[in-house]
Amino acid sequence: MTWLARKKIMRRDENFVDAWQWWRARRVALIVKDVKERLGGKPLWAFTLTWDKGWHHGQDPVMMNDAGVDIDALMFYEADKPQYAAMVKSWHDYVHRGDVQLMPGNIFDWGLHQKDEAGPKEFGRRMRLAVDEVYADGPAAGIFYHDIARLLWGRLGPWGTKPWAEEAAALSRYVKDKNSEKK
Repeated sequence: MTWLARKKIMRRDENFVDAWQWWRARRVALIVKDVKERLGGKPLWAFTLTWDKGWHHGQDPVMMNDAGVDIDALMFYEADKPQYAAMVKSWHDYVHRGDVQLMPGNIFDWGLHQKDEAGPKEFGRRMRLAVDEVYADGPAAGIFYHDIARLLWGRLGPWGTKPWAEEAAALSRYVKDKNSEKK
C-alpha cells in the first residue's frame, strides 16, 4: 500500500496515474450503474468536480453517462481566473453534446471567486464562459446554482443577496436564449 500511495502521490509515472484514475472512474461508474438499476427508471443526477474533468476524484463524465447518469452537474468553482479558463478549456477539448448531458454550475460565494472586485458580475462571466465553452460543439442546455443557502447567508461581499440573485436570473435567461437560438 505504501508503494502504491507513493507512486500515485508522486505523480511521476503518467501512465500509472492515468491507469489509476481510469480504474477509480470505472469503479464509480459500476456503483452508478447499480444505483440507476435500483431507481427503476427514475432520473439520476450526479455532481462532478471539475478539476481535470473529474478524473482526480474517480469520476469520468462519459463513463458516468454510460452508467446511467441523466444529468452530470459540473461544479465549476474554487479557481482563479486562469485556472477557471483552463478547466473550461479542458472540458471543451474532451466532450461533445452527444457524449454526455452536462450542466455547468457555480456557487454564490465571493470568497470562492477570490473576492474579485466585480463580485456577482464575475460569477456571471464565469458561468457564461462555462455555458458557451463546456462542449466542443455548442452551448450547455442548462445550469445550476450550487448551495443556494449561501445566497441568503453566505459570503456575498458588499453586494448582499439581491445583485447575486439578479445575476442568477440573468444567467438563466441567457441559457434559455442561447438554446432557443440553435433550434
